[in-house]
Amino acid sequence: MIFVTTSVYALAKRLGLEAADREFSRQVQNPTGSSLGCARVIERLRKLDDLGLRVDLGVGTAAKMRSRMADYAWKSGADVWCSIDDDIDATVETLGNAMDVVRHTHGVVTVPYLLRRPGGDEVASCDLVEPVLVRVVAGGVHVARSQVGGMGLVFTHREALERVRRDGGAPTFVDLDDEGSPSRPALFAELVGKGGRWYGEDWSFFLRLAAAGVQIDALLDGVTNHDGRVMPLGALLDLPRPMFDAEPREPAP
Repeated sequence: MIFVTTSVYALAKRLGLEAADREFSRQVQNPTGSSLGCARVIERLRKLDDLGLRVDLGVGTAAKMRSRMADYAWKSGADVWCSIDDDIDATVETLGNAMDVVRHTHGVVTVPYLLRRPGGDEVASCDLVEPVLVRVVAGGVHVARSQVGGMGLVFTHREALERVRRDGGAPTFVDLDDEGSPSRPALFAELVGKGGRWYGEDWSFFLRLAAAGVQIDALLDGVTNHDGRVMPLGALLDLPRPMFDAEPREPAP
């Protein structure tokens, strides 16, 4: 089973909570070219396996929302958690490749996509371990070992989620937006690295994965579309990548 989580905060801000809930449900049931990218991905994932879904309509902070979603995924009992942003699309072949790899490695698969820097240049969403070593796994799918990445489209095996919950060093938190909730691991609580570099909630999660000894792979076979920016995944080997150069020291205030 795949447990999918996403946030459609922008849709809820535009339409209101109740109308956004109805509209997104409609898009998921019958996605079109004008639907959110994640709605099309959810429909394609349903072709691959049984699917559970949790949608967030009102993000307080990304770190809190993603930590909450990780906990929902854990409690679902699903063997794979898929976290996807609302503006990410991917072909069914790409999604199938990611599922094959994550079930083979029992680790984490980050699916690359294009980001635009403030100056207009494009950069890949994840950084690879140097020297780059391309491997073939799970029936011929190509991957490379990754260090950190964006959470636009990430597949996490239940065993990896269990390890990072247990060994990732995350604090726990009580979610005041979810009355009566138990404490949850703050897997996405932001970290500060050596030299004072502040890591976002996505890289902080990947740093905790690494601390827990979880294998992280970047998928190299497939195609993604991030808000109109199409990326053949093999281009990751030639594109500029984010600069990852320090280890975490302590949670950011």
